[in-house]
This record gives sequence, C-alpha cells and structure tokens, in this order.
Amino acid sequence: MARQNQSNNLLNVLKPLEGVIKGNLTVEQKNILRDAVNLRVFSPALSDNLILILGCQRSGTTLALLMLQAHPQIQGIDETEFPSPFPFPSSIALYSHQLQKKSICLKLPEHIFNVEYIARHFPKVKILWIVRNPYSTISSMSALKNTQGSWIKRCGATELRRFIPFFPEIKQLDFDSLDEISLGAMVWKYKNQALEIYQEKGLQVFNFRYEDLIDNSQNMMSDILKFLDLPWSDRVLEYYKFHQPNKTYPGNTKGDRAIDSSRKSSKPKLTESEQNTIRSIAEDLIIQYGY
Repeated sequence: MARQNQSNNLLNVLKPLEGVIKGNLTVEQKNILRDAVNLRVFSPALSDNLILILGCQRSGTTLALLMLQAHPQIQGIDETEFPSPFPFPSSIALYSHQLQKKSICLKLPEHIFNVEYIARHFPKVKILWIVRNPYSTISSMSALKNTQGSWIKRCGATELRRFIPFFPEIKQLDFDSLDEISLGAMVWKYKNQALEIYQEKGLQVFNFRYEDLIDNSQNMMSDILKFLDLPWSDRVLEYYKFHQPNKTYPGNTKGDRAIDSSRKSSKPKLTESEQNTIRSIAEDLIIQYGY
C-alpha cells in the first residue's frame, strides 16, 4: 500500500510535465525534458523491471516479443508504438505500466546505437540479444520490400552510419559502391558486434540464437525467464492464441501463427558467390556463433 501511495504521489507531481512534453517545444527540448525526468526520478524504479529485446533487424526480435508479451507478468511494447527518434515511451507511461505488470518489455533493434542512453538511464535493465544465421537474416532483409526497394537499400546505410562512433572504420566505406549483399553483411556484422559494447558497460545481457528459440522453444524460453527472474508460463509457447487474429506486426510477422521451423533455413535464396561474400565480411562472428 505504501508503494502504491508513493507511486501515485509521483504521478500526481509529474503529471503536469506530461502536458509540457506534449506542448509547443522543439523535439530537442522535449527529449531533454524526458531525459531529466527519466534520469532523476524514474530510472531507479524502472531499471529492475525493464526488458529490452535487441539484435539485428530480421533476426527474430518480433517473435521474441510476441512470445514474451503473452506471459501474464510482461507488458510488451513494439518500437512502432512510440515515436522515433526518441527510443522509449514517456516516463509516466512506463511507470504506469509498471504498476499493472511486473515487467515492461521493449523491442528496440533500431536503437542499439543508443547504448550510452540506455546504460545511463536504465543501468539495471535486462537485455535479451538475439542473433540469427547471417545468410537467413540478409536474405530476409533483401526480401522485405516496398515501393522504395528492399530493406537493405532503404535502411542499410543509415543503420551502419549510426555505429561510426563505436566502429570508426565504417566511415571509410564507400556506400555507393557496396552491393546489396555486402551492405547487408556489414549491417549484420556491426550490429551484432555492438553486443560487446553493452557487456563492457556492465549491462546484464542474455545472448541467444534464433535457431535455438525455434528448435528448442521450451528450453530456451525457460532459460530466458530464469534470466528475467520470472516464473514459467505455458502462454509463452502458446503466444499465437493471445494475439489479434490477422494482425501483421513489423516485418510482416503474423502474431496468431505458431512457430514455423522452415523459416530458419540456413542459406535461403542466396547464390554461392553471395554466401562467400557474407562469409568474407563477417567470418569471425559467423564462426563464433556456429554458423
């Protein structure tokens, strides 16, 4: 009861700030104000109950979120549910969710480069880092298209440039001369190398492979829930029963469909030359993860 009263008091005191945040401020001013509220008031309370799903795009982050948010003690939030470039919902929204659920889970593959922000504001966050076979990942990146072309052509260069502060050699790349497969391989390589930065910051990270989640769903989810200090729930395996029928999530993922083991094909729709290109760019990581 005391904690509930304290939480309500904090919400009452900070509620006017929510109005200010929504007022006529610049994006930079709004972000500074949110940072101040997060860092000074909410960060200590939220860190223990915050879960981030990170990893390269097209690596199974959406599937991991769908499974976890079926757990009765997890509130899942997709990155499409809050505005970019600010990577988190408002502090008050996060805290309100914490009052209702034990843990809040955010899927943020697009915001891996915000490691400094995450480490500063949420030092006790629990991070789930999923890695998928690079051949399948890059093939999926290439196949995800709209009128502007494949995901790699639309987003690959932007993703890589975000990591220049951590990997200065990226600045030397001639993006105009990189073919689609090479660019995709660079994205896979550097986004997964960023895991080491999170570990160096002392953040809690559980690193796992997409293929193991597909092949051994119960064992892998059991290990994940232990890492999160949450009890087992069969709902995580039956997640497709708890999502809206026919709803499509980011990357054309269907929430009401069970796990499809055929999606983990190791080298789909890639020529031998393309496979060699990927291996030449990311060989060390490929070997490290057993691919």
